[in-house]
Amino acid sequence: MAKEGGGHAQFITGTDRMQPKVMQSLRFALQPAVEDISVSWDLPKGVSATILSPPITTIFQGQRSLIYAQLTGQSSETTEGSVTVKFSLAGHPSNNQLHFSLKPAEDSG
Repeated sequence: MAKEGGGHAQFITGTDRMQPKVMQSLRFALQPAVEDISVSWDLPKGVSATILSPPITTIFQGQRSLIYAQLTGQSSETTEGSVTVKFSLAGHPSNNQLHFSLKPAEDSG
């Protein structure tokens, strides 16, 4: 239900107290969430990205999310690429961009 509703799932085991879990969920609900998340890749010709992570729909304050991708192919043009994450926080659009090298690091050992 939490996934479909864009919410946050809580698991309560036999020894957990319910009150701290409910309070944490309430704190998440009262904070602005990062929404409308999209990921785009800028890769050289001949290189492609396959996303291995499930899509990210919402991130609440204090949470983090990882994006896993597999890059395949070869390029003789450039040895750099970038990934851009666009999102909306409290109705304000924003983005973060990460530049990376496609050239393997030299073995220093």
